[in-house]
Amino acid sequence: MTRGAAAMGLGMMLICSAGCGGDEPPSGPPDASEYDAAGPSDAGPSDASPIDARADAALAPDAGPCPGELLPDGAGGCGRWTAGPSPLGHHEFHTATVLADGRILFHGGEAAPPEVFEPATGEFAAVAPSGSTPEGHTATLLPDGRVLFVGGLVEAQARTGGEIYDPVSDSWTPIAPMATGRRQHVAALLPDGKVLVAGGLVNVFGPREATASVEIYDPELDAWTPAGELSAARAFAVALGLGGAGVLVAGGEGNSVFADESSRVDRFDPSTGMWAEEPLLAEGRVAPLDTVLPDGRLWIGMGYGHYLAALGEIRATDSGVWSSTASPTDTPLDYALAAIAPLGGTTLHLACGGSPTTIDPAQYWKADCFLVLEDGAIVDAPPMLERRVGHTATPLADGRVLVVGSAERSDRELSYETELYERFP
Repeated sequence: MTRGAAAMGLGMMLICSAGCGGDEPPSGPPDASEYDAAGPSDAGPSDASPIDARADAALAPDAGPCPGELLPDGAGGCGRWTAGPSPLGHHEFHTATVLADGRILFHGGEAAPPEVFEPATGEFAAVAPSGSTPEGHTATLLPDGRVLFVGGLVEAQARTGGEIYDPVSDSWTPIAPMATGRRQHVAALLPDGKVLVAGGLVNVFGPREATASVEIYDPELDAWTPAGELSAARAFAVALGLGGAGVLVAGGEGNSVFADESSRVDRFDPSTGMWAEEPLLAEGRVAPLDTVLPDGRLWIGMGYGHYLAALGEIRATDSGVWSSTASPTDTPLDYALAAIAPLGGTTLHLACGGSPTTIDPAQYWKADCFLVLEDGAIVDAPPMLERRVGHTATPLADGRVLVVGSAERSDRELSYETELYERFP
């Protein structure tokens, strides 16, 4: 079993029709372990197969109005993907954190050691070993420049612990354990420097079990305190900061498929320590992306849902009501566990990859990319060189975006562990 298959087979992305039984095929992405050498992977694509119809265009120079190997995007610009530098290890379901000195810290993913990308040299470099390689954990940059890592899948368990990395001393410090072990949860920095951790999956084997529990970590005291519960147990949600006004936890998946928790939005008020329910998302989304638009409105998009009608939606600042935004008309709408990053020097965000709702292994992971415009609408962008899910996308100071890692398929290995996107307006 490949590393990607192992991770997904442990419940990283198990979505199926009600009951998950009988001979009916799952309605969502299948367990990647189904594509082991002994399974249906024999019918999957070979290394020579096209990635998908959209990605084929990346191989064709002089496409449209863009010169050479550049490809046009839906915002009137041109872009290209190039192979990036090789990391020290393979990362999947990991985290990428921009440090105060501009380096990018990568942590997690099978046996991958923690490492940094150094923009000054364009290469990866080792940091001190952490002692663990979690997947599905969270990373939070603290006000003092240290990075807090919490939970995740470690040695087939949803761990209660975590660690803090200090980039100045290049050292790791274990932290006090949470009351509840969790993975695929959310974390958000609060105005007082504490960190809120909510939801997540508490088990690895058997029927999935999500939690609604919330805890807050105090880095000064190295201590956790309970902080109430979400309105419903769920994992694969997103946390969106509202500054001093609190934190939103939106979307996600609970202990049943396509239940209403995927539309739920809960708001935490740090001044009172209380939770309140907000207007539902326009469409339920599992493992979506989120960002802040130039005018300060919150955007959520992509993810996996039940017959999604749009790739994205925006929250009205005054009412909290969500409304769908424009999307390409000829595009699949399900992209869970994708990645998003701002494009330097523009008001655009680049969103790429993810897992669609299909049991066809030839289309299980996607190379598709999109630009999120300043009004929240989504247009096409040149596809990546590789299909990816469980990867990260990080903006560089020179305007490029660095994409790293992916869960590995059982039928083929990544040709490019990293790649770089550059846009020319």
